[in-house]
Amino acid sequence: MISTQRSESANHMLKNILSPGCTLRQFLDQYMKMQYIRDEDENYEERRNKLNVKKMTVGGPLVVHAHKVYTLKVFALFCDLKEESEFYRATEVVQGKHYVAEHYDLNRVQRWCKGKYEVEVVERGGKYIYECGLFEHFGLPCSHILRVMISTGVQQIPGDMVLQRWTKQARHLLPEELAQYRKDNPALMAQTYRHSSLMLKALHLVEMGDSNAESHTIAMQILDNGIESLHEVAKKKDGLGLGHPQAEVQLPILDGDQMDNFPERAPKRKKERGRPSNKRSKAGHEKLTRRPRFCSVCRSNKHTMQNCPDRDPATKKARRPPTCSGCGVNGHTVDRCGVNQQRLAATEYMFL
Repeated sequence: MISTQRSESANHMLKNILSPGCTLRQFLDQYMKMQYIRDEDENYEERRNKLNVKKMTVGGPLVVHAHKVYTLKVFALFCDLKEESEFYRATEVVQGKHYVAEHYDLNRVQRWCKGKYEVEVVERGGKYIYECGLFEHFGLPCSHILRVMISTGVQQIPGDMVLQRWTKQARHLLPEELAQYRKDNPALMAQTYRHSSLMLKALHLVEMGDSNAESHTIAMQILDNGIESLHEVAKKKDGLGLGHPQAEVQLPILDGDQMDNFPERAPKRKKERGRPSNKRSKAGHEKLTRRPRFCSVCRSNKHTMQNCPDRDPATKKARRPPTCSGCGVNGHTVDRCGVNQQRLAATEYMFL
């Protein structure tokens, strides 16, 4: 991606959730929400890739290799390019080095598109030089290169033509400058991750070592060697293990720059218990105090006229006596009215 595409894509995402006149606090809140949405979508795609264990048996060796390497969405794009390559034929110009991919029906090719493309093979198939330029722009081999690969019997996509960002292991294999964004790094600092992962491995070792007498001997030897090699290293405790007493652990004092190298986490999507606030986040200049209310009798701001102790009792309105809404007689309500009960009984008799 060129720099213009990166800036335009970022502006498109931000404009969907922000307004031009928002405050800095609102910008930070909305940006964290956007980051959470992006992380959630990425985690959903990772779960899809892990759950997809279907073995690919059709399409040829290139499709099978692409299914193992690429994610599901990128694999779908690769299959479209593979189907498009079926309309081309590869003609060998120089043996093993230079090929020409030509469309079978040039009348079907659009006017702005060429019908012939030259492809050069470099480093014995490890690299391809071509006129299309799809790989430099998008990161996937074009249909012309795929046709040359199929014609020459290539069974796997060259490593130089597989971008790491399109693979399933994109977040696990990162360079040093991006190591803080590695997915499985924060889990190492969890209190139960190390204990549970070691326990699962140990149980698997016990199950394999209990198969026969020879495997038991080898398993015991592995455990003895592991205990001996970890004897000196395990003396230093960081306090994150389940069996570490908190009183004996001495945590190191870190500087402000060493407190947390990981990016700020997104807020929780699930709302907390309690009545949610129905007001928007206000800026500092908008948070004004509410206008005080004064008593109309003594002008005090601690009570109103209804509760004023200086108010004349004669000005208070007498409570209106209860009136029945059924018969209109004072002294009782409709739930104790005998006339209303007779009317209800007559109505029930009519519907029997």
